[in-house]
Amino acid sequence: MAAESQIKTQADTVVFPTGLSAFPGIENDLFDPTSIMARQMRVALQVNQLLLKGMTDFHKEVHRFIDHRLRAEIGLQNALQKCKTPTEALQTCTSFVEDAVSEYMEEIGALGEVSVKSAGDALSNEKKSKSQPV
Repeated sequence: MAAESQIKTQADTVVFPTGLSAFPGIENDLFDPTSIMARQMRVALQVNQLLLKGMTDFHKEVHRFIDHRLRAEIGLQNALQKCKTPTEALQTCTSFVEDAVSEYMEEIGALGEVSVKSAGDALSNEKKSKSQPV
C-alpha cells in the first residue's frame, strides 16, 4: 500500500498518494502534493517577508520626508516672524515654495528608488527559489 498524505480543506479531507512521479521508476517528489504545498508555502512566506520589508522601507522614507517638511514649515513661520516688510515676507514665501517643489520632486525619485529596490529583491528571491530543490 502506498504511503498517503492528507490535506485538510474547509469542506473535507482529500487523500493523495505520496511519491507520485511523471516518470514511473524515477523517484522524485516533484509531483508529490505535500512537497508542492511545502514549496509554495516557503515561497509565500519569503514573499511576505520581502513585501513587509519593502513596505517598511517605503514608510520610513515617507516618514523621514514628512518630518523634514514639517521642520521646514516651522522654519518658514520663524522666518516670517522676522520679516520687516511685506516684500521680505513674499520673498521668504517664494523661496520656501521653490524649495518645497524641488524637495517633493526629489522625494518622488527617492520613493521610486525604494520601490525599484524592493521589486529587485523580490525578483532575485524568485530566481533563487526557482533554483532551489523542492
